[in-house]
Amino acid sequence: MKLNADDFRDVAIRIVDNMVEQGIVKSCIDTDDDTEFTIQDIIVTELLDAHKEQILDLYKKHIFTDVDNAIINDAIEYGVLETDEILSDFIEYADRNIFTEYLFDFNEHYQNGLTHLENFDLYLDFKNSLIV
Repeated sequence: MKLNADDFRDVAIRIVDNMVEQGIVKSCIDTDDDTEFTIQDIIVTELLDAHKEQILDLYKKHIFTDVDNAIINDAIEYGVLETDEILSDFIEYADRNIFTEYLFDFNEHYQNGLTHLENFDLYLDFKNSLIV
């Protein structure tokens, strides 16, 4: 069974609820205290970080599913995954799959919301546009 973005949040909520029940964390219901939410965010961040390589592997698919997009967006939102890391992974992907010596020219054209294959197609269009 694979976890999705909602599962990460659900696990974090269950952990914090358990900590409240055990008296480890005080209940913040009907208060302005955000401690429970802060702890949930920390747990989600750690869960995403623990799965960072699997999240990067999602870029190697042909297209993203809605679940893939949700996990990737959460990883970016929580600061677990950054554009530079995704771009670096794309360059490694392209280097492993094709011979190209000018891939670095593509950095400013790379698009975050696309799979590596989709970005590779953009790269080919970019390179072909340079041929005159």
